[in-house]
Parts: sequence; C-alpha cells; structure tokens
Amino acid sequence: MNSETGGKAFNAAWIVAAFDDLKDSNDAEMIIDPWSNIISLKKEYHGIRVPGHKKSASVYRRFMPQLSDNWDTVAEKCKSARVFTDSIQLLHDRTD
Repeated sequence: MNSETGGKAFNAAWIVAAFDDLKDSNDAEMIIDPWSNIISLKKEYHGIRVPGHKKSASVYRRFMPQLSDNWDTVAEKCKSARVFTDSIQLLHDRTD
C-alpha cells in the first residue's frame, strides 16, 4: 500500500476502484498516486468535474454515490476498504 500520503491515497484508490474496470489489478491501492495519475489527470473524471489537482470535500461528495453503489467491488480491490468494512461490522456486532 502507498502509505506516503498518510491515508489519502486510499480514498483516491477507492474512487478508482469504484469507477474503473481494473481487470488487471486486484489491488487498486498499488496504483501510485491515483488522484494525480488518474482522477485529476483531466478536467473531468467519469463526468465529474475535478478542478485542477485539488482534493476537496465537495469533489469527494460527488464521487460518493458511485462509491457506495460499488462498495463490494471497492472492498475486493482495496485492502483498506475491506479493513474498514470489517471494522464497521465489528462495531455493529458489538452494539447488537
């Protein structure tokens, strides 16, 4: 995993896993700097405007519906997403 970005790369990897068909990769987190090299490479990413290389909450919010709809795929492609899912499930189980 790319830990140089303090976790931010994982969020970008989750977006790439949700939007792109990664047949050649079972681990989207192995992509180096997915925000710069894929998401913000052009003005739009899958029809969502990405101004410059700026990461902002409003841009991330636009990605959320697709991320949510494709969460199972994201969890397959990103170890950190699986860990996140497992952590949420554990918390849920403890409150039941």
